[in-house]
Amino acid sequence: MVKRYPHLDVEETLAAAAKEFPNFDIGEKQLGVIVWENAVARMPLSRELFTGPYHERWGYEDGQQSIAFRGEKLAGLSGDDENKVA
Repeated sequence: MVKRYPHLDVEETLAAAAKEFPNFDIGEKQLGVIVWENAVARMPLSRELFTGPYHERWGYEDGQQSIAFRGEKLAGLSGDDENKVA
């Protein structure tokens, strides 16, 4: 919202968000983890760790850094196609 409407103050941004996302609960809290894998790690973290509904994992594959995992709840929050896991 802030990127789209940089001229709005906090209250106006919250009102615009409420209009655009009517089911959004500003009081809801969820824990999530973002993992950036170390491409040269001698002992990398298991990809079985941090696979919860609000977790995201970035890994190095095929010569580039990309999203290796995105939890279903976090994926549901993203409205843009550029952040979809391949």
